[in-house]
Amino acid sequence: MAQKYSNNEIPNLDADWGQDMTDEKLRPYSNGAVQRFLKTKIQEQMSALEGKIGWLSYESGNIVFYDSHDGAMMGSISLSGTIYSISLVSDTAAIFYVLTDEETKYITITPSSKSGEIGGSMSDYIEDYTYVISVDNGTGTFREILSGECVNGNSFTNNIRNYITTGTNRIRVVVTGKDSAQSKSMVFTCTLTNLSLNCSFSWWKPFIQGNNYYIDKIYFGGNMAKTLYVKVDEVLYTMNFSSGTNYLSADYQFNMAGKFPESGTGIHTVEIWMGGSGVETSHYTYNIMCVATTDINQVPLVCINEVAEKAVNYTSQTLFKYATYNAI
Repeated sequence: MAQKYSNNEIPNLDADWGQDMTDEKLRPYSNGAVQRFLKTKIQEQMSALEGKIGWLSYESGNIVFYDSHDGAMMGSISLSGTIYSISLVSDTAAIFYVLTDEETKYITITPSSKSGEIGGSMSDYIEDYTYVISVDNGTGTFREILSGECVNGNSFTNNIRNYITTGTNRIRVVVTGKDSAQSKSMVFTCTLTNLSLNCSFSWWKPFIQGNNYYIDKIYFGGNMAKTLYVKVDEVLYTMNFSSGTNYLSADYQFNMAGKFPESGTGIHTVEIWMGGSGVETSHYTYNIMCVATTDINQVPLVCINEVAEKAVNYTSQTLFKYATYNAI
């Protein structure tokens, strides 16, 4: 692809940075040429002032040299030309976790550009983009994994799950404007970790108001701070655990004392899951029988769980499991 910028050196302060008059295609000077020119002029000015500069200020397109903050002006350099900037917005946090059993992890980036004259205001600049995504799996070196293009006003989304490994990973996204040639990068820190939850709760036991009742046979593990969520109908209860706390062989039992449903006797739904640092496990959902004190041995109840997704012809199959209370 043909270069859009001239790599010639800027000859003097009167030159138009947006158009190299010595270039046969009258292309604008490159960013590198502008950078070298500014550094050279600032160094020359500092040398001329014999190192007496105490303060630099940017004022209305000029770099002004002062002998001290709020002191006497010692000289200035006038700047002119067009500048560009690219902004990147992502729906992903800068630091996030991915679970080992997750098959996908998408990152979405939305780029936009602005342009304006030095010293003036910036306005929207319409251009398309290219992007490169690289990953560092803890070696200290980024390797390119994905690349593509993005049309102005759109976003681009990529699944990075297959490129991260156990531990801490860095993901770098570099976006370049096709017309402005400006680049902007975002770096994410991603930790691939484990967080597991298994539950075989004894849902067939009725919850009698005032009696001890536990959501038992909860097993979980994960090397992060984590929270157990237990939702009874629309009421959510939580229990926090440190990164070193795990229940992998002995079960954890969530005490339901004082948590009898306000709506009283009937079939109620319990939902259980584990979460932490923006990730969560699969959810377990059960129906349970709840009996208020005044209804003990007075009302019949039946609840159904573990319902098969579909029935298969000509086979022996468990379609659902059920439990009863005070059945007639």
